[in-house]
Amino acid sequence: MSAWIVFKKELVSFFRDKNTIIYSIVLPVALYPLIFWAMNQIFALHEGTLSGMSSRVAFTERPDDAFVFLL
Repeated sequence: MSAWIVFKKELVSFFRDKNTIIYSIVLPVALYPLIFWAMNQIFALHEGTLSGMSSRVAFTERPDDAFVFLL
């Protein structure tokens, strides 16, 4: 029974402190969607820049002992 009294007292003191509420509840709830949106935009921009690129490979000669992968 005394554990509930201590729990209620700690909970009341937690919500009394404004900085604790701001830094542990309000800030993450506000910032996490913003961070995920920004990461999504960065990845989309990076993917868009890579889609216009093309890769080229040139072989000048093939050695006789070369191992060839066939897919």
